[in-house]
Amino acid sequence: MKSKNLFSILSAIVLSLLFMVPANATEKTKKQKKGETTTVFKMEMDCQGCVNTVEKNIPWEKGVTDLKCDIKTQTVAVTYKTAKTNDSTLIAAFKKIGKDAVVVKEQEKKEEKK
Repeated sequence: MKSKNLFSILSAIVLSLLFMVPANATEKTKKQKKGETTTVFKMEMDCQGCVNTVEKNIPWEKGVTDLKCDIKTQTVAVTYKTAKTNDSTLIAAFKKIGKDAVVVKEQEKKEEKK
């Protein structure tokens, strides 16, 4: 009788582990893939409307795979396929929607020179 209970418990554990593997696999697909890069842009975003404008337009640019806006730090992190777009093209896309974007590293260098 004890062996049947032990077998049931072990079976339940094994099945649980099997269902956990696909969950981990989907998390890996959310991470950056080969041939992609993420650039953080700094721009003025005063309200949720600014964030909405960016979120509605920039993801449609060719090569963009992910976008995260942070209104507190006034930054936008854009993940994109390097074979399809680049930082200059994305800056031009921001200008189309009325936003002046600067790559964070470039912004930091300008501030250090001042």
